[in-house]
Amino acid sequence: MKHFLDLIFSFLFPITKEERLFKERLESISPQLLLENAPSILPIPDDGMLAALNYQQIEVKEIIWQLKYKGRKKLATLLAQCLYESLIAELSDKKLFDNFTEPLLIPIPLSKKRLRERGFNQSELIAREMSFIDGDRNFTIETSVLYRIKDNEHQAHIKDRRARFENSKRTFTVLNRDKVLKRNIILLDDVITSGATMLSAKEELLNAGARMVFMISVAH
Repeated sequence: MKHFLDLIFSFLFPITKEERLFKERLESISPQLLLENAPSILPIPDDGMLAALNYQQIEVKEIIWQLKYKGRKKLATLLAQCLYESLIAELSDKKLFDNFTEPLLIPIPLSKKRLRERGFNQSELIAREMSFIDGDRNFTIETSVLYRIKDNEHQAHIKDRRARFENSKRTFTVLNRDKVLKRNIILLDDVITSGATMLSAKEELLNAGARMVFMISVAH
């Protein structure tokens, strides 16, 4: 149905030449160029977080929007390549100084309602692309542990930082706790804003017995 409606919308409101060229440029941009032009320079909400790109940069925002809301899934590969390079550099230090070994890569889950609406979880797509790049050398993807039990209002719609944290409380639960017990976790989301969603998920994983949780995102 969503695909059918998109076709009707495209027929009624065709994109301009400028918009088409912009989208084509996004799909041809390299991860190296994106990292050079839009590095994450803003302070992130927690020392245990890593973001590869600056979400305020127009190309980054458009790529993520095209992936999430237009279903351009091949853009997940580009974002995964950007994040993977930053993550591997960070993991080498964490392995040496924090004994952060054999981590699980866990993408932030969507609620059942949003998953039905969108048809896919963009964070899981990015995580799977990163896992493919890595080949199980530095981490292993795990998608059967963390579940979203609360269909929150979109964080982007909430401007107040304190309200964002209230909105994200009691959002997640951990099943199959034996899989995270005493394990190091890499928690992945597409965008970090206030960090409330990630911190809520981190808390649940630690309560379930995880040893350490390191939070990463494509952009902030």
